[in-house]
Amino acid sequence: KESTNTSRPVSLRISSPLTVALCPEIAEIERQMRSFGGEGVMMSGSGPTVFGVYQNEAACREDAQKLRSVFPSSYAILTTNYL
Repeated sequence: KESTNTSRPVSLRISSPLTVALCPEIAEIERQMRSFGGEGVMMSGSGPTVFGVYQNEAACREDAQKLRSVFPSSYAILTTNYL
């Protein structure tokens, strides 16, 4: 299925489907993260890192723990709010 999301750079629209075809777990990780409440979930560059944005640290940590139950090598990295 061809992506119709033109808001992503051409390189991501091309490389993402290729990487997911080689590693279907990426699509499942993205799906799981969205179902757990992750926002802006996507693969970084041509992979294999998948990231999501969360409203607060507690939600991020909770969802990382849920994700680890399915994908044990998952972890959370928190950033500082600069506002």
